[in-house]
Amino acid sequence: MRKALAETGVTQEMIDKINEGTPFNFNFSDFRTQGDLSRIANKIMQNQLGMDLATLPEFDPATVGEAIREGTLTQNLTGDIERFRGGTQQPFAGGIRTERQEFDPEAVPTTPEFQVSPEDVGRRPTVPPEGVGAPVETAVTEEVPGVSETITITKDGETKRVSSAAFEETFKNQGWARGEERAEEDAATVNLKRLGPTEFANLSREWAAQGITPQQIESQFIERRDGDIFLKPDIGITPTLPTSEQELEQQQQQQETEYNDSLAQYNSSLTADEFNNNPIESITKIIDDILESLKVPEADNLITEFVSERDALIEKRDNEIATINDNPWLSEGERSRRATNIQARYDKRADALTDRITLLNGQVDRAVQQAQWAATTGLGVYDRERRFNAENTRFLIEQETQRLTSAARLGLEERRVSLAEREERRGNFTRIGTNEYGDPIFGYPGTMPSSLPGLLGDGTGLTVTDASGSTYDIGTYATDPNHETRVQSILNNMGQMTSIEEMNNYIQSVASGSPVTGQMIANASEQYGVSWESMMAIMQQDSTFGTQGAGARSFNPGNVGNTETAIARGQLVNFGNWQSGVNAVAQNLAGRRVVVTQPPQPIQPTLDPFIQGLVDNVRNGEITAKQALDEIPSRDSQKRTEFLQALSSQSVGTEREDYLSTQKAIDVLNLKDHKGLDNAVGITGLFGRITLAPGQVDQKKQFVGLMEQVVSDLSLESLIQAKARGATFGALSDTEMKILRNAATAIGNWRVVKGEGEQSRVVGYDIGHQSFKDELDRISEKLLQATSEMRTI
Repeated sequence: MRKALAETGVTQEMIDKINEGTPFNFNFSDFRTQGDLSRIANKIMQNQLGMDLATLPEFDPATVGEAIREGTLTQNLTGDIERFRGGTQQPFAGGIRTERQEFDPEAVPTTPEFQVSPEDVGRRPTVPPEGVGAPVETAVTEEVPGVSETITITKDGETKRVSSAAFEETFKNQGWARGEERAEEDAATVNLKRLGPTEFANLSREWAAQGITPQQIESQFIERRDGDIFLKPDIGITPTLPTSEQELEQQQQQQETEYNDSLAQYNSSLTADEFNNNPIESITKIIDDILESLKVPEADNLITEFVSERDALIEKRDNEIATINDNPWLSEGERSRRATNIQARYDKRADALTDRITLLNGQVDRAVQQAQWAATTGLGVYDRERRFNAENTRFLIEQETQRLTSAARLGLEERRVSLAEREERRGNFTRIGTNEYGDPIFGYPGTMPSSLPGLLGDGTGLTVTDASGSTYDIGTYATDPNHETRVQSILNNMGQMTSIEEMNNYIQSVASGSPVTGQMIANASEQYGVSWESMMAIMQQDSTFGTQGAGARSFNPGNVGNTETAIARGQLVNFGNWQSGVNAVAQNLAGRRVVVTQPPQPIQPTLDPFIQGLVDNVRNGEITAKQALDEIPSRDSQKRTEFLQALSSQSVGTEREDYLSTQKAIDVLNLKDHKGLDNAVGITGLFGRITLAPGQVDQKKQFVGLMEQVVSDLSLESLIQAKARGATFGALSDTEMKILRNAATAIGNWRVVKGEGEQSRVVGYDIGHQSFKDELDRISEKLLQATSEMRTI
């Protein structure tokens, strides 16, 4: 950190004194441009916090200062806060609040000072009729009666005649000008000296050393034209300054008066004595006064309220949809119609709250800009001895503003992430199955860990079964009432896939040129444990393997999360690449797997002799289940599955619990090699110091979800309940049960949690990789030991 700070010219001594609130006197000669200062401040905060959370917007001091003097910014912000606080909302049953009137986008306050016209941005050149690369002279060059007049244009001494329309659409953006305009412009700039970026920076340092403020430089010494900077006539390198002490004192008094007139809008003021006694406290007071005057705390509270209301709306929507999905007396068509109507009704209200959250966040940013202007200008007025240069001034402003707003902004960022995750799963909250007592279970199928489906019952009953024998409940995958029938028809015609090459041939026979490959499907299958055939049938039905519809436009071959409402609004869930899109289908199906709850059928004589030998050795107590699994290569998922199924089918009396215990052991072992472990465990992956690619983010989330399921399953309450049901945990002694529980508890104690209350979520584990893997080994060993001991009973 010291090295990073040293690179910016800010010393640790300076930072310590700032934090202590101690006055100090440093002589810096280096002056940075506004863009450099912003980057320096951001770099300092990144080193301090480990993340870029409170980056302040860059601003133009002259523009913001003018707006403040006119009072437009203050009026807009405070008026908007009061408008939101006013009676535009009313409560109704359930504690949710709705609006009396629709949110009017036209009512959003605008600040002309910050608007950018199309001319400032520039127009996109028109492509000539002959295509890209054709000479631009092919545009209309002769005057055509009734179409457009022709004009003379010039550039670098060259002259030509073109239509006025062609000039406006094409030539104007290429540096050409009307003949008369060019002459006027040349006459206006003949006495101006153009300054390059380096030359302007050097001059700025010299002017700042003489006590000239940035506002004076902008208004008196330079002129900006079309992105270029010109030195005004008669200014020269050294501007004319007051020559007498009396003139200097008069200028100082005038500056103080004008400055305090501006501060009066915020119920704030600053005198020379206050500044000289404690300049840091003065800066803090100005920033505090402005942020409080512009009601930034109230704005943040409103943002919190609106987010809470929006969350409540979404939760109520999801519950109502879940109730409809759980009603056995409704037809599929009626269920779909009701669910769609409910979602549309709640989404409209939730979107209005989102608009208000966005608007208020922008208002907070503008308030911070005004505080920046006031603090910077105050230093320019009162810091006669130049104890602060532009760099440490910017640093002080950044630090104080970050101190006042970081908590609010951090909370808001967490809420934004939570809302984004909810939005990504909109419409997918459904009944995913039933527990052992027949009660319905609701959740988001696309985010369920792969070990959980084994605990579910028959779900909606709208299942499909592929040639591999895998069964999935896809009754809520899509709103089309015929979706399940069509997918099952595809599966019947497809048969069983035996190789990646066979998958590739099938995909290309259905959709020539499809970006989806058999290797992608095999990769996703290995990660999430779902069958090739069911993934292929879903992608064929929903997007013809990524070649048709919304899925083709969003790397989403299974249209995961692409609800009808989202598609209509163009708000598609985009996975960025085709492998991630295929993974999303596998992850969704992993949460829909149906496990047969009746005792498995006896093993057929055709079982692989090698697998049968391992099963016999485990039953005879010669080896443990873990040792048997070690004999099967981890990449051979089919044989490992055969072994587990055979082991479970030959158990006595506790088939289902025994199978789940063995499956949990496998899941825990697989977590040691999970691709998301490196980013979820340890220091590196917790605080955002390394930006993760989209695929790495998904892997990290998947790992955390699976790990939390293991911790939950091995909680004290869960172990007691499982033992009472006669699970294989009963084969462990109380001491061994304690070891197993303690391992899961240790992992739970290493959690890193973000957010509070219902918004909290686990984002990683603060422990070294090896220690974490040792705990996984301990859990897996005890689970497999329980299974082995049950075989000998």
